Amino acid sequence: MRDDDVIALAKEGDAEAWRQLYRLHASRLSVLMRVVATGDSAITHEDLAAHAWLTAAERISSFHGDS
Repeated sequence: MRDDDVIALAKEGDAEAWRQLYRLHASRLSVLMRVVATGDSAITHEDLAAHAWLTAAERISSFHGDS
């Protein structure tokens, strides 16, 4: 599968591509993180979402697909 332009640019570290990905996915990610049970009341849904974005940044080089 070929990466779309946004993913290809994000892989190169393009800040605008990351902003676009954030605009496309942040609200859904936030909703999902609100319903995920962590078992730890010290971990907020914002913490989980931030960790998800960090994981995306660390692993985007092996991702293939579209935004």
